[in-house]
Amino acid sequence: MKAEAILISDWLRKNGGARRYEAGFSSTFLSIQTFLQARGITVTCFKRRYKISFGKGRPKIATWHDVLSILDDIRTSEGLEPLLQKHAA
Repeated sequence: MKAEAILISDWLRKNGGARRYEAGFSSTFLSIQTFLQARGITVTCFKRRYKISFGKGRPKIATWHDVLSILDDIRTSEGLEPLLQKHAA
């Protein structure tokens, strides 16, 4: 076996292969905004500051990483593959 093939097989054994996403999924702001909006969460952006509203009360000011963490929590609860590496199984 070549060295590359050994490295690849070791990585696959440790990590379980590459993560797969459903067709049409994208990590762009508009795609994530649409995904969250379909679940009742409003995300707006102004000057790289994100506001997240869960329907009532004052919107939460968040970073992009916070938005992705909320996205991953929802995706994992629905049985979908998370976007961030730390949420992956």
